[in-house]
Amino acid sequence: MLNQLSLWLDYFKRNAASESHIPWREKETLSDVEQNRISTSIATFQLGENSEGTHLQKRANDYGLSWDRAELGEVTRLFIKEEQHHAALLARFMKAHNIALKPKQWTDGVFRKLRHMANYEMMLSILITAELIALVYYRALQQQSGSIVLRCICRKILCDERAHVEFESSILRKFHRQPSRIRSFLLRLGHQCLYAGVVTVVYAEHRQVLRAGEYSFVSYWRSCWHEYKVYLGKNRLPKTRMPVSQQTPASSHYQ
Repeated sequence: MLNQLSLWLDYFKRNAASESHIPWREKETLSDVEQNRISTSIATFQLGENSEGTHLQKRANDYGLSWDRAELGEVTRLFIKEEQHHAALLARFMKAHNIALKPKQWTDGVFRKLRHMANYEMMLSILITAELIALVYYRALQQQSGSIVLRCICRKILCDERAHVEFESSILRKFHRQPSRIRSFLLRLGHQCLYAGVVTVVYAEHRQVLRAGEYSFVSYWRSCWHEYKVYLGKNRLPKTRMPVSQQTPASSHYQ
């Protein structure tokens, strides 16, 4: 993975220079049913996307220097800017439809506190947990919406998030490959327990959107673990390679 940092740096630079192609001039209104369904949920995800990333940047800079890979810091800076861009897209949509921003939310607060206390490995574990689940959430949000603008925002976020989890998982797999099989097993088990807990909490908090996007708890659970296995499973496919986010994500979900 480390020898691919220059490829990732090139990808993030190119992606930052590309346009989002969101049809903001499209005249549309949300139905009362959809607005009531998504308002609290989308505000929570917008808050989660909107982070300064100060602690992550510092940890990435330090690890980049220790690995003699200074590019890691620059890649991380561009990655954080993409997350902030997602937050800005969602905020603009929310403003257009009179959906209030959230100044804080308890799950976001827990994640931020954990990241502040964590080392780089744990930070990535927390980040990829949220982003793998987001792959399922944004598919549901896209599928349930009658808004062309919101569907385009979801498509953009999904495309970027695919690259994010590919990047993060390539580093995490380096951490998981420990000389000690017991330590390697415990690291994976610990992350799987964290992941299972967050998957459950997200469904409880956002079940109206997920159900409207045709996810029962069972299909949502399976989809989340499918994403986990794709990126972090022992036999995960595809093998780490050139960034994958250029691919357009499918609108259908894993059953």
